[in-house]
Amino acid sequence: IGSSTTPGRVWKGHHMPGHMGNIRVTVSGLKVIKVDSENNLLAVKGAVPGYSNNYVMIRKTTKQKRQVIKPIIAEQKAESLKKDAKKQAAAKK
Repeated sequence: IGSSTTPGRVWKGHHMPGHMGNIRVTVSGLKVIKVDSENNLLAVKGAVPGYSNNYVMIRKTTKQKRQVIKPIIAEQKAESLKKDAKKQAAAKK
């Protein structure tokens, strides 16, 4: 695994020393289900990364909720049906 030797890469699955952990992981979209202030517990729906009995930082979300847009096609159909009904009523007179 020296510099500029053949094959010039590490074979897949080769045992080598490395670095594991010591990184911050952020998970978003989890919901707090229950707060037990008596026992100092929080129930969170979803997976929380990290080891057992470790510190967890919980913050309010910074993302805003998406606004639901009504389907434009349904509104256009309703408007066209009203126009057709008016035209038919005018034609019958």
